[in-house]
Amino acid sequence: MGATGKALSHMAGLLAKSPDTCLPAIRTMAAGAGVSALTMWRAVQALKAQGVVEVKHGSGIYRAGQGPRPAVLPRRKPLPWEQACEKLAADVAAGACRCPPALPTLKEMAGRYGVVPRTMRRAVEALVADGLVAAAGRRYRLSASARRSVDTVVLVGRGAPDGSLVLPTPRMEQQLRVLEEECARAGVRLKAIGAERGARRLAFTPEASAYLGGKVRAESVLGYLIWTTSLLVPAVVSLVRSLVPGGRPVSLLDEGGEFSTGSGELARPGLAVFSVSNSPGSGLEVSRYLRSLGHRHIAYVTLWPGVRWSENRLDGLRRGLGPGSEVCVYAPAEERRDYVPGLAAVEQALARVSARAGQGRRESQVQRALAASGDYAQGLIARQERQAHAAELFGQALAGGGASAWVAANDELAVAALDFLRSGKRRVPEDLSVAGFDDTPEAFSRELTSYNFNVSAVAHAMIYHILEPRAPSRRTPRVVELKGFVSERRTTATVTRAGP
Repeated sequence: MGATGKALSHMAGLLAKSPDTCLPAIRTMAAGAGVSALTMWRAVQALKAQGVVEVKHGSGIYRAGQGPRPAVLPRRKPLPWEQACEKLAADVAAGACRCPPALPTLKEMAGRYGVVPRTMRRAVEALVADGLVAAAGRRYRLSASARRSVDTVVLVGRGAPDGSLVLPTPRMEQQLRVLEEECARAGVRLKAIGAERGARRLAFTPEASAYLGGKVRAESVLGYLIWTTSLLVPAVVSLVRSLVPGGRPVSLLDEGGEFSTGSGELARPGLAVFSVSNSPGSGLEVSRYLRSLGHRHIAYVTLWPGVRWSENRLDGLRRGLGPGSEVCVYAPAEERRDYVPGLAAVEQALARVSARAGQGRRESQVQRALAASGDYAQGLIARQERQAHAAELFGQALAGGGASAWVAANDELAVAALDFLRSGKRRVPEDLSVAGFDDTPEAFSRELTSYNFNVSAVAHAMIYHILEPRAPSRRTPRVVELKGFVSERRTTATVTRAGP
């Protein structure tokens, strides 16, 4: 039985015992039923809508037709403070006032509900008596029980078999830290859920599924954050369609540009798409910065030819340099997906060991340890292989000559370029400037000039779409793209010569 069912059952018992008397206060009934004051208030409103009880402000809650009635006065319309009280309580129940927990000022609420501040104060004080609102100095806040009823933001991303979240890039690690900080500041809980990738649908553990469709835990959810990195488009579309009809807002982080075109298949109210690197804007900013330093001939190095985010960065570089400039591209003939020749053998060996471990009593612990160590080892080997393939491209760029600056598709390649150049006795930035994208912690530690996608601002905007959602649009999802900036460090300088 859910929390609302407990509240209804408790009220039914009270009505059966004392049909002719006033029911206890909402706070008292909530304590007796073991539910929050907000849940009990919802139960009262449900019985009121069914005609079972009557709510008489200033008098109490009675079985319909049993409460005290005036001897002479005819039935009256609700007073302005009663109307404002009902509207505010309904907004609290619907979640419009749930975050941040502090309510607007009396003046702001009075304007919203069409009353004067003094009348609004009386309406709020009635909710204080019911336990939905608490006084906090000169302001009012949602009570602790009301906040606890809806207090969770769910983050969905690529996951491991045990349901934990996988963070494949440093930028995602930074985003997670910012999301945790923003949720802590707003007084809500962040629940991270990992999904196993499928072609059409994502697979979740039973515990995770409770937050996505389970009746009890889903009731506590404010909204959903979805990271699309490493997830297939049809599976993400299926997940969004299953979430949005529930009425919770959804923030979708689109790092590849697959969802930022206003596609009709994601035309659902409450959905906002936050774009990071899908447009040429990042490359445009980098090329303008390099042009301001006098660079007119740039080499763009990438291991991902034909991939949208890489091609858009290249497009932006070309746009920003203008006429009389040149961007030379150094890339493999096609995107390499087998950077680790022995990776399949490593995966098979891990699977065999994991299967043997599953025969013992410590199955889950051993398998989790194997998964973690396997992911780390595979990531390390893959990076080494990517650097080896990149070295071939760096050699081609040096042989081509003419470029005064190298721009790598991401910071990993840019750091590899620094190591390659310094191993060949090339001075950076005196002989050649180097820049990258993502502004990772490694870029900071290596003093690499890099484009910062303003991760903090994106994470902040995603959270506050959940906490303060806009009026929904049914035609296309709202697409938000926040501008980043170039973090200038010691690997770029004014041109002093044509190139290496």
